[in-house]
Amino acid sequence: CCSDNEDLFDGYDSIMCDSSFLAKLEDVELNIEHENVCSDSHPAKSTIKHSCDDDLTDSIFAEDLPESSLRDLPSSQLAFNQNVANPNGLPSLCIESTSTPDVKHSEQRSFPTHDKKPQSKARRSMTDQLKKAMLENAGTSNRVSKTVLQKEAAMSEEISVAMQAFESVPMEGDLGPFFGLPSKVKDLIMRIKGIQDLYEWQKACLDLDSVKQRKNLIYSLPTSGGKTLVAEILIFKELLCRKKDALLILPYVALVQEKVRGLASFGNELDFMVEEYAGSKGKFPPMKRRAKNSLYITTIEKGHSLVNSLIETSRLDNIGLVVVDELHMLGDGSRGAILEMTLAKVLYMNTNTQIIGMSATLGNIEDLQRFLRADNYTNDFRPVELKEYVKLRDSIYEVDPKEEQCFRFCRLLDFKYSSGLQKMDPDHIIALVNEVIPHQSCLIFCATKKNCENVAGMICKYLKKSFLAHREAEKATLLNELRNSGNGSLCPVLQRTVPYGLAYHHSGLTSDERKLVEEAYSSGVLCLLACTSTLAAGINLPARRVILRSPYVGVDFLKRSQYKQMVGRAGRAGIDSVGESILILQEKDKDKVRQLVSAPMEKCYSNLLHDGSKGLLSLILSLIGLNITQTVEQVIDFMSGTLLSVQEAQTCQQKSLKELTAESIEILKQKGLIEAVSATANEPGVRVTRLGRATYKGSVDLSYCDVLYRDLSKGLEGLLLNSFLHLVYLVTPYDMVSQCKPDWMLYYTQFAKLSPAEQKMAATIGVPESFVARKAAGQSVRKCMDALVVNRLYLALVLYSLLRETNLWSVSDRFQLTRGFVQMLLSSASAFCSCVLHFTEELEEFWAYKALLTELTRRLTYCVQAELIPLMEVAGVMEHRAKQLFSAGYKTLAHLANADPNVLVKMVENLFKKQANQIVASAKLADTMGQSGLRNFGGGFTPFLIAAVFFHTLQAWSVPASGFESVNLELDVSRVYRRVDERFLSVAIDANLMTQEKFMYLLGSPKLRTLAKALTPAFLRFGGTKQDFMQFSPQRDPSSSKDLSNLPSPGHSCNRFELPPLLEQRLRQEWALQASILHLEELLGKYHRVKFSESALDLLYDFANCSGLDLIFGLNALLRTPDNIWDSQNAELLMNYCESRQYIMSWELGNEPNSYEKKAGIRVDGHQLGEDFLHLHKILQKSKIYNSSGLYGPDISQPRDHRKDLLTGFLETAANAINACTWHHYYVNGRDTSLEDFLDPEVLDTLAVKTNEIFETVRSVSPGKRVWLGETSSAYGGGASGLSDTFAAGFMWLDKLGLGAKMGLDVVIRQVLLGSGTYHLVDDNLDPLPDYWLSVLYKRLVGPQVLKVGVTASPNAQHKRRIRVYLHCTNRESSSFRQGAVTLFALNLSQNQATLSLPALFSNSTIEAYVLQPGEEGLHSRDIRLNGVLLKMLDEQTLPPLRGTDLPPGEHLKLPGLSFAFYVLKQAHSPVC
Repeated sequence: CCSDNEDLFDGYDSIMCDSSFLAKLEDVELNIEHENVCSDSHPAKSTIKHSCDDDLTDSIFAEDLPESSLRDLPSSQLAFNQNVANPNGLPSLCIESTSTPDVKHSEQRSFPTHDKKPQSKARRSMTDQLKKAMLENAGTSNRVSKTVLQKEAAMSEEISVAMQAFESVPMEGDLGPFFGLPSKVKDLIMRIKGIQDLYEWQKACLDLDSVKQRKNLIYSLPTSGGKTLVAEILIFKELLCRKKDALLILPYVALVQEKVRGLASFGNELDFMVEEYAGSKGKFPPMKRRAKNSLYITTIEKGHSLVNSLIETSRLDNIGLVVVDELHMLGDGSRGAILEMTLAKVLYMNTNTQIIGMSATLGNIEDLQRFLRADNYTNDFRPVELKEYVKLRDSIYEVDPKEEQCFRFCRLLDFKYSSGLQKMDPDHIIALVNEVIPHQSCLIFCATKKNCENVAGMICKYLKKSFLAHREAEKATLLNELRNSGNGSLCPVLQRTVPYGLAYHHSGLTSDERKLVEEAYSSGVLCLLACTSTLAAGINLPARRVILRSPYVGVDFLKRSQYKQMVGRAGRAGIDSVGESILILQEKDKDKVRQLVSAPMEKCYSNLLHDGSKGLLSLILSLIGLNITQTVEQVIDFMSGTLLSVQEAQTCQQKSLKELTAESIEILKQKGLIEAVSATANEPGVRVTRLGRATYKGSVDLSYCDVLYRDLSKGLEGLLLNSFLHLVYLVTPYDMVSQCKPDWMLYYTQFAKLSPAEQKMAATIGVPESFVARKAAGQSVRKCMDALVVNRLYLALVLYSLLRETNLWSVSDRFQLTRGFVQMLLSSASAFCSCVLHFTEELEEFWAYKALLTELTRRLTYCVQAELIPLMEVAGVMEHRAKQLFSAGYKTLAHLANADPNVLVKMVENLFKKQANQIVASAKLADTMGQSGLRNFGGGFTPFLIAAVFFHTLQAWSVPASGFESVNLELDVSRVYRRVDERFLSVAIDANLMTQEKFMYLLGSPKLRTLAKALTPAFLRFGGTKQDFMQFSPQRDPSSSKDLSNLPSPGHSCNRFELPPLLEQRLRQEWALQASILHLEELLGKYHRVKFSESALDLLYDFANCSGLDLIFGLNALLRTPDNIWDSQNAELLMNYCESRQYIMSWELGNEPNSYEKKAGIRVDGHQLGEDFLHLHKILQKSKIYNSSGLYGPDISQPRDHRKDLLTGFLETAANAINACTWHHYYVNGRDTSLEDFLDPEVLDTLAVKTNEIFETVRSVSPGKRVWLGETSSAYGGGASGLSDTFAAGFMWLDKLGLGAKMGLDVVIRQVLLGSGTYHLVDDNLDPLPDYWLSVLYKRLVGPQVLKVGVTASPNAQHKRRIRVYLHCTNRESSSFRQGAVTLFALNLSQNQATLSLPALFSNSTIEAYVLQPGEEGLHSRDIRLNGVLLKMLDEQTLPPLRGTDLPPGEHLKLPGLSFAFYVLKQAHSPVC
């Protein structure tokens, strides 16, 4: 801010009084207006311009003024500009409140340009505008200090002097203090890069006539020779002196990101923009900037797209310089073809653009010179001498091509090997590395990723313990950082090797891990990296010694260029006087290696004909689409300027280039990408079709453009809008499909977890559940399926899982993929999503995708929590660092851009000064460019809002508004309407837990026992479909697992047996997979028979007994004699064992006998089933323990057709043998249901219908017989994925409890506490799900006495049905409430809040409310909140306190929409409670 004695106008008052200045200003305005009128006579192509130009009428200064330019203005002028841009004082959109003015957040509206502009309005006086703005802003502080302004002025003057010299002095000779650049550039190079002076070759290269005369140039030197600095100086010269933009093309995303970080500080200091174009980042065409020039740093693919967009908008002449690093990439397959296309277009369209190519030495540099019309500069300079060696057996030989054998003996290895070590390390790697580490660095290049990890692990086993002490604290910090980057997960190999200063480096690491490993190696914390060949082609990580583990990359023998790249990493400039490489070879490879070290460099050939001429086809398509060529002859003419033309004799041996071009044009016509049109002079013309334009604009592979169009079209027919999955599938890259083969069991496991709507979508695209199930079961599939679709959906499931939980480690572990591959898939999907977005923008029929894909691209790019995305846009900031910055208070780009690096280092753990400087510099650039998520992907404000709204709706579902305000309740607390068993709410454990006895040990989990105890008193039913396929086999080994066999057998002492935590964790993980296998078994209807031993029974009874649950054991009814009579021998064997152990329990016989024929091909009618029960009853009567135990059955499915006859026949025969008649009920089919079903009153009412039918049958045969709901949940078939284990399921469960008790069901047994499927009460980690918490509250608050309650005075019957209420006496056994209290529980199936009005009689009663609502994910949440507090266990054996909220007497009950609640009326004074 200004000091008191500082002039607020700072000299501007003289301008206000200078009428001549104002007159000149008016003249400038008129001249520009005249130029605009002239330019209107040549209309440009129709584009969308994201600005407010058409609304600005006060001043020409607002015309096309970029946002970034506002940051260059003093604060008083900022207000003037805002007044001009917003004359009506309209509020700006989305302005974020920060401590400093933040112009970038002032959103611009988008208007389409038209051929005719609207008439300009009368403009206010410029004098008035200036005076008004200055007076209004007299008190506004100037953010820029005078010192800074003076420094900038000095630099500008120096640049101006250099520019004048550049224009006036002959091209040869010195143009300025530093190769034509201001001295500040030299100072910055020294301060930021630490480079004191240039090498002689660099000076010579910069003084070349071709450089001074701006000719194209190729310069080639060995690796680590310093090529990049020359290119950067030429870039600075272009940006600062010639005021032109520059394009730097790099081969890899990691290199682009590193270079953006490295040059961000230069951009801030020298006042130019550094813009990243990699992955999904980059705007096409780039934003126009008047005040600053831009350096575009791009990958090969993004560079091509950028050049295309500049050609299309006639802005290619803005690019004054194109620099290509690793020019030899021209010979690298499809990427080489893209690079050739880019350079050929630049050469053809703009002869004023200079092209600079850098490369290692090439064998045919002359071809590239002819192609680029370039001079060549070659030098063999290396800053550090390189000595090359090979190792054969225990001897080291120096490589000397002058020698006849190429190798000259040097020395023997001096390291003592034991026989054991010799066996472990036959290549003597440990001897070689011990000569240099830990005080010097070493790289070991390995043939495979797995070999990297093995080598690093093997070396650290045999290193001395003294290695652990070397920089110990820094290595501990590195491990902590690696663990944090993995959200708590750490690679076990790195955990073992890093303490010794070793690590591995390959594509299996995440980008966060690679960055941390690279930084640690560069700083000397790590002294050795075992790496793949990709490190040699990536960032510069030199070493004192480079070891090549073998002369192979994978299974392919090394190329000369690969070898030179790897050995070129040896020798650290400024540290080592010499670098050395050692290639380990075997006798069989000796001759090949001789050729390798002495052979000339490989030649670089055009790849336009690679892979079926894809490159040539793509080039021709874009030439026609961009109107570079409009006839066949013009296309042929263009092709004469390509590298392919230069090398036509070598590459086009069967057909000439002209023939190939004509043939390619015909292929494009056949594909519908171009079409013939009439042209002048009898010359056939061609133009691009809509599909063709979309293909090249989206940079879509021609092999997939028609497939993509078909997929998108089919997607529109039934786009799934309540899940990400469909969209994610559509943007899953086609070219990644071949890189991953599905694990069919994992595929099925994840498929089974999809919601019914998602499974239906999968079937629609061609992957039905039955197909995946059969593949998982190892069965043959007759129907031929499209492998591309099937495998693509598998990858889509990986991405879908990653989007939902953003934890890369857990997803990679779940799908058994390397985390590096998963991250590469995510990055590729992000880039392809951006391509698909541009593809759809060109096709009107796909308008609906635009907003959706804009937001999806953003989510795929960062895949983090939404609040971290702005910080992730800063180059070099990964997820963990973003979390640290956010926690430290740096929550926006503006915060970070204005940060002090010194303060940042103190605030953020393990952040070094250099990193802090780079982060702040990058944040300033990103903040200045306005690269917020809103504009980063080319979408305007409106589509973003549409997408945001769409994706918000994915988080929740809303029922149509009911419109009611209140309902009146009538309570009758004077008498008990019904009375149910105190164990009314009971639970089951699925018998399939016993399919492998080791899983029964899960019942020893202290956590599970704690959860079970909270549900007492209750029955524990052990049964289900699997019980009829199980056989008791005594004296069998308790388990085949060594870990389990050593456990003590459980007994009557509940403290005697407890499952060890590590074993429990392993069993949980294995059970998740086992549950999928069981679900698959049920789906296919083929059940495997299993046997169980005494140990399984002991574990089961111990769990029930120690948890306070009354066990009901289900016997196998499908063990039958040839006469179809139940064979009781095995049951008697089991009961004898249980009796010997004094196990008190009840019994069932069989499960759902109505389905025996379907499951096992055995038909049992009702009377025969009754006879079986009578037989069992007689056996029990003979037992001393079980003669009075319970017997329940027949566990029939809900009544329908022959099931009623079966039940009737059974009761007629065996009604007197059973204590209660049991039946099963589920509302819906889990594979074909929706959220609407879970909230539909009509669906909930089906329970009453079926219950009445059961009661009618029972009363007609055996009046007074108790009826139980022996098995029940929301959906049969294992539950509804994504619904049965969420908050939404609570509506069905609570209503079933209320309605079931009201109708007279004595017991309701919930399927399941633990078992397969998705309707369980606890998840795979044994964490409670919403229905569990609901059940616990029910147990604590609801007693067995059922009271009457009614809903009256509702203005609409439909509303009445959406409010469902039930009334019981309060459970005084498990609560501290006084006598006479009643519990009202209610469900609100509407999205609107409901007000429940109690009768006046209860107006004086204090009410304790327990309102249950979902977690953050809405109705699909697996979390639940009680009175706003998220319910979680405090620890493994402690439940949280379940506290109600007291409401004052007389207050109406307010029940939020889509929620349920318990209300305890403490002073209800019920005489029966």
